[in-house]
Amino acid sequence: MLFPRRQIGYCPGQKGNSQILLGKTISHDKRALLHDHKTVSKSLRIDSDVALSLSHMARKLGVSESEYVSKALRRDILVEPLLQNIGGIGVSRALFMEMISRTDPTSLEIVASEIVKNNFPLALESLGMDLSLASINHFLKFVLEPIGWFKLERVAHADSCEFKFFHNYNYRWSRFLKACLVTMFEMIHEVPEIILLDRIVKLKLSKNSSIIETEQYEMIV
Repeated sequence: MLFPRRQIGYCPGQKGNSQILLGKTISHDKRALLHDHKTVSKSLRIDSDVALSLSHMARKLGVSESEYVSKALRRDILVEPLLQNIGGIGVSRALFMEMISRTDPTSLEIVASEIVKNNFPLALESLGMDLSLASINHFLKFVLEPIGWFKLERVAHADSCEFKFFHNYNYRWSRFLKACLVTMFEMIHEVPEIILLDRIVKLKLSKNSSIIETEQYEMIV
């Protein structure tokens, strides 16, 4: 699999140790991972040059240092081992755009569906999760979003739940994402409404959907 390369900024500094206090994300069970993150205080020592880079990047992104570190650790601890099992390489955004722009859209959709069929069940098994709406939600938010496939927003309406997938690629990537999503939801016997735009994919599930009726609606918002 190909993954857009995610870059982290770096600020030079003197090597040494610096102590920081951060919030560590924990969970009590599989469902807690999806919607009820709690934090605990944990003291760690890190190299001073890393501490400088941390401060720089947190300010640049407009987030707290604890939030930045928690997300980085989540990626390294939960996402990276999973990607190693699946297999993949990182490429620059320019190269990635060039590759998908030269790929036949129909072939891209076929590849997307095959990737999900071959890898998604294995990924859930690695995460110790069953095939369900909650598991799909977890995989989208905590695996695919961190590696740069999209930025996910979820909105609860009175009669439905809407997922919005924002990305910086092109319409062919939207088609690729749609094929992935269609295949994922086929595995739980659902056919959501999906709308494609150049850089947005919108997915809507009815609140009366059988899968939402059997699992808590609040789980996905």
